[in-house]
Amino acid sequence: SVVAVYDLGGGTFDISILRMERGLLRVLATGGDSALGGDDFDEAIVRWMIDQWGLTDLTRDQQRRLAVMARAIKERLSESSEVVIEASGEFADLEDLSVTQDIVASLSEGLIQRTLSACDQALEDAGVSEVAHVVLVGGSTRMPLVRDAVAQPLDREPLCSINPDEVVALGAAIQADILVGNGN
Repeated sequence: SVVAVYDLGGGTFDISILRMERGLLRVLATGGDSALGGDDFDEAIVRWMIDQWGLTDLTRDQQRRLAVMARAIKERLSESSEVVIEASGEFADLEDLSVTQDIVASLSEGLIQRTLSACDQALEDAGVSEVAHVVLVGGSTRMPLVRDAVAQPLDREPLCSINPDEVVALGAAIQADILVGNGN
């Protein structure tokens, strides 16, 4: 069976198309975008906050604080449809902002499309038109908008029962077990 591994980490995006043959995985194609990762989603949220609050001339510390806030927003929106950003610290004089999954989806549309283009290319390179399973790897795949977007072109609901931060280690352990003869 053919498996797609969609890996959206903090700094890079990778897609691998694999075929399971006699208990071993064979790589059919790989692709991705080394200049695209979860940090880009955070940056899009930061730009939106700066625009909403009308901020200018930010210090490095203020930019870092916004990046931390953006990451927290992204993580909280993985479990909720709306998050309120409470202006605090050096931003305490600003109004609280409400961020929804729809807003982040709109901000992220171009980024998601870049990953999907790489998926299409990897499928073409592999010479396959469909996959049996889609495995999500990397913390940014926790975002519902990523999960929903990945399901469409690959025509499969991604496997979400495994922690995306642990899936690589789990796969390596299973493969090692098979290679030493315990799996067959």
